[in-house]
Amino acid sequence: MSILTDLGFEFNRVAQVAFLFGTALLAVPLSYAQVSYAPLSVTLQSSLPAPQPVGQSLILTATVTNATSPRYRFMVQAPGATTFSMLADYRESNTLQWSSLQEGRYQIQIDVVDMKTGKTAALVVPFSFSSRVTGKNPVVAASAVPLVAIYSAPPCNAGTIQVVYHVTGVTTNNSYSNVLSCQPGVSANFFIAGMRAKTSYTMQHVIVNRGNTTYGPELTFTTGSINYTVAPATVAIPAGADTSQAENIVLQSFIGLKPNQGFGGAAYAPIAYNMAGQVTWYYPTTNPNGTYLTRPVAGGTFLIYVWTHTIDETLVQEIDLQGDIVRETNAYTISQQLAAMQLPTINWMSHEALRLPNGHTLVLGMTERILTNVQGPGAVDVVGDVIIDLDENFQVTWTWNTFDHLPNSRVAVLGELCVNDVAPCGVLNLAPTANDWTHCNSLYLLPDGNLVLSIRNQDWVVKIDYQNGAGNGEILWTLGNLASQNNTPYFTLAGGSGPWPWFSHQHDVEFDGANYELMDNGNTRVSAPPTGVGSGHSRGQVYSLDETTMVATQLLSVDLGRYSGGFGSAQLLSNGDYWFGLGFLSNGGAALDISQEVFTENPSTDSYFISFPSSAYRSFRLTSFYNYTN
Repeated sequence: MSILTDLGFEFNRVAQVAFLFGTALLAVPLSYAQVSYAPLSVTLQSSLPAPQPVGQSLILTATVTNATSPRYRFMVQAPGATTFSMLADYRESNTLQWSSLQEGRYQIQIDVVDMKTGKTAALVVPFSFSSRVTGKNPVVAASAVPLVAIYSAPPCNAGTIQVVYHVTGVTTNNSYSNVLSCQPGVSANFFIAGMRAKTSYTMQHVIVNRGNTTYGPELTFTTGSINYTVAPATVAIPAGADTSQAENIVLQSFIGLKPNQGFGGAAYAPIAYNMAGQVTWYYPTTNPNGTYLTRPVAGGTFLIYVWTHTIDETLVQEIDLQGDIVRETNAYTISQQLAAMQLPTINWMSHEALRLPNGHTLVLGMTERILTNVQGPGAVDVVGDVIIDLDENFQVTWTWNTFDHLPNSRVAVLGELCVNDVAPCGVLNLAPTANDWTHCNSLYLLPDGNLVLSIRNQDWVVKIDYQNGAGNGEILWTLGNLASQNNTPYFTLAGGSGPWPWFSHQHDVEFDGANYELMDNGNTRVSAPPTGVGSGHSRGQVYSLDETTMVATQLLSVDLGRYSGGFGSAQLLSNGDYWFGLGFLSNGGAALDISQEVFTENPSTDSYFISFPSSAYRSFRLTSFYNYTN
C-alpha cells in the first residue's frame, strides 16, 4: 500500500548545479542548470500497513516518475528525535528491508535524484511501531529468522534490563542478551539469538536498579526449522577440558565475491555455530555469493560487504540479527563525497569495516592511479588503498591514502595484478589490468587512538597517527620483512627462528592489550627461491613490540599444518589459547576453511578443531552476539 502519499507530504525540487542532502554531496553537470525539466514525483510503499509490532520486518519500496537514472536515499527520524538518521545513502536499489525494536511514531524520508537529468524529489511520511506487550507481562514472538526470537518486556522506570535464556531444563549454561536502559512508558525489546533449531528455550528479563535485582516471569520459546542452505560443520577435535569454554560461539564469515567465482565452490551466508557444530544463527541473504561479514558490532549487529557489480560496486551495511538494514552506504556515494572534498575517489570497498567506540566506522576503499616510470616503464595503472572514517550517518570525516604515505616505487612483493572485475578486484577505470600494490586487509584501533593497518602485498604492518580522527596520518612505525625500506621507524626481530621468521601476506592483525597476533599466510615465504624458501605451511604468530627499543619479540610461531594462500584469522581467547582460522585451503578445485584452537602451553597440539566445506574470510570465537569488542 502507499504510505500517506495523499496527505500532502510529497514535494518536488528543481535541478541544481550541486545539491546537498544532509552532508552527502552529489555533483551534476553545469548544463543541467540551463534546462528546465518536468518535476519528479516519488511515492513510498510498505509491504505491511502501519502500525506494525516492534521487530516486524518490512520492505520499503520507493517509486519515482519522470526519472531515467534515479538513485534513492532512505532516512528515518526515530520517536523523540529531532533529526533524521541515515538508513541507506544514495543507492541504485529502490527497496529497503527495515524494522525497529523501539515503539512509537517514525518519520521516513526518501530523497531521489535522477543522475542523468539532475532532477530531484523528496518525500516524508510517518510510520508507527506498536508494543507487543498488551498487559503487565512480557511476551516472546518469532522473528523473520527461525533461530531468533523477539522478547518484549513491559516498561521499567529506572535501571537496566537484560534477558537471560537457556535450553529448557538445562540451567547450567545461561546466555545473555544486550543490556538496555529502562525507559518509562515504553516497552523494552530484544532480538534473542544463539539458539539451535527446533529446541525449547526458557527466558526471562532481569532489571537491575541501584543494586536491586528484579526477575520477570519465565517464558518458553521453541525455535523453528532452518529454512536456508547452511554450511555443515565437521568437528574433528571436540572441545575438551582445556578448551576455552567462554567463547562458545564460532562465527564464520564465509566468502564468495562473484557468482561462479566464489572462493570454494558453494557460497554461504555468515553463519554461527556452537562448539558441537550446530547452527545457532545465520544471515538469510538472497545474495550469499556476494556477501561477507567483516566484524560483529557490540549490541547485536554486524558489518558486512555486498558486491553488486553495478555502479555502486560494493555496499557496506550494518544489519541486525534478523537481517534488516540498520544503515548502509556504497562505494559510488562515498566517491561523490570524496570528490566534493577534492580527494581521490574509490572504485570499490573490501576487507575491513570496523566500528569504533565513538560510533564511527572505518572502511577500506581501493583507489586507482596512473604512475609514470615509477612501478615500471611508462604509464602503469596502480591500485592502492584508502582508509575512510565514516560518521554515524556514514558520511566521510577523515581519510588516509597509501599513495601519500608509502614508497610508490616499491612494487607488490610478489608482483600481484588486478584484472578488471575479476575477483578479488572490482572494476578498473583507467586500464584493463593494474598493479595490485598494497591490498590492505585489516584495521585495528589501539588504546592510544592510533591505527594498525595490515598491508598484505607489501608484507608489512604499520601504525598510523590517527588520534581518533584528529591525526595527521604519519606512519609511526613499520613491522615486517625489509621494513627499513619504508623510511619510517622500524622493528628489528628477536626470538624468531628458521630461514624465514617474519610473516608475509598476513591477515587479521589484532592487538590483545599486550601483544599482537596475526595469521601468517606465508605467500612470500613459500614462493620459489630466491624470493622464498619454496615450501611451507601457514603459521599463527604472536609478537611483543617494544616501541622504545624498536625490538619485536616473536612469542609464538606455530605451524598450522596446512597452507592458506588467502584469508584467515587470529584471536587470543580468554583462557590464554589462540584461535587461528585457515580461511582458504585448496581441496581439489574446491576449498575448505579450518579453524583451530591452539594450546599456549603446547602450540603443536590443537585443543579444538572445526572445518567447513567453503572458504571463510574470518572466523570469530564469541561469548555472545552482543558484547564484541575490538
